[in-house]
Amino acid sequence: MLLLFCFEQGLAVAGAQRETWGRRAEAISLNGIGLVRLQRGELDRSLSCLQRALAVRREVAPGSPGEAAALGNIGFIYLARKDDRTALAYFEQTLGIYQAAKKTSQGAAVAVNNLGAAHKARGELDLAMSCFEQALAGLEEVAPRSQAAVRVSCNIGEVWLARGDTGRALSFCQRGLDIAQARAPRSAETANALNQLGLVHLGNGNVEGAVGLFGQALMVAEAIDPRNPQVVKALDNIAAAHQARGETEVAETYSQRAREVEESQGPAT
Repeated sequence: MLLLFCFEQGLAVAGAQRETWGRRAEAISLNGIGLVRLQRGELDRSLSCLQRALAVRREVAPGSPGEAAALGNIGFIYLARKDDRTALAYFEQTLGIYQAAKKTSQGAAVAVNNLGAAHKARGELDLAMSCFEQALAGLEEVAPRSQAAVRVSCNIGEVWLARGDTGRALSFCQRGLDIAQARAPRSAETANALNQLGLVHLGNGNVEGAVGLFGQALMVAEAIDPRNPQVVKALDNIAAAHQARGETEVAETYSQRAREVEESQGPAT
């Protein structure tokens, strides 16, 4: 709530300025508000803010990293809506801006990772893995312990899990969690890494270990915001673990909690 308030105050101040720096500040505030609302699962409101941020960026700094970031954030909205085709188009625009700069950067690696996420959503695992490995190689050069490195490591682990290689999946997800906990133990990235590692343990038949990791993910995500998408993911994962034990009633309880959190987020269309 405090972070959202700060961005909204910044937007109000920037809106009173007509100079270029004021417009840049407006874009930064709109982007920040959009990301907070995305973290809450408020997709419509997030998209509105991010589209406004993109319009300002294109007005004052076309072809800039700021425009690329805005495009990438909008892509994530469409990915969350399961519109992977539109998400892919936005991610390709993002990568195009970074490629035009002709230099290795964290932003370029993130753009390649985002392309991989869209391919994974389409079931194109080979293309997804290729993108993730390129992204990880870029990050190892410029930002090996970054938030982006956490995300890419977990994405690679998720693809290995889908391929049935739980050993490699465990290695990459554990790597992502180690980086996340060293950086920010109470972040959404840490919650995601815990969820991903838990899924690997569940795939290995280690239900107890999976439930423990999902429970940690739930606590971290709820501390960020009770409506955080990682809360839904953790609750659904706990439900799946109990279902694997044959504890149907307990599983249904957690699944119902997940649906209630989704409803509190509002419509996702």
